[in-house]
Amino acid sequence: MHADEDTHRIFMDIEPNTGTPIVGAKRAQFNVFLRQIPGITETQNLRTTLVPFLWIEEALYLPEEFVDELTGRLLNNLRLVDILLPVLIAVCSVVFVAGIGLTIRAKRRKENPPLLSNGDSTLEN
Repeated sequence: MHADEDTHRIFMDIEPNTGTPIVGAKRAQFNVFLRQIPGITETQNLRTTLVPFLWIEEALYLPEEFVDELTGRLLNNLRLVDILLPVLIAVCSVVFVAGIGLTIRAKRRKENPPLLSNGDSTLEN
């Protein structure tokens, strides 16, 4: 017997955005150690060896229709988020820069109030 990693390993393929298992398998092989046992004549012709006697495989395969539904419903929304995120960042950046500009403008006006002309009636009292 020769072990083949692809057919004997435990594995799971997971959809990276949702964590949903798409394909997975766990496998186990149980062996029996055969040897001669003194006092039992039926075992006198046995060679000392390790013999596989049970193979268990448990597998999960998500049907293609569920994979398509997962892709259609969930991943399309994730693509929308990929589009909206840069737009939201750009809008927030513009609002931030405008806020800084208005703050600087307000500080300058406070430090240097505008000069009133002689014809201004608000100061004559």
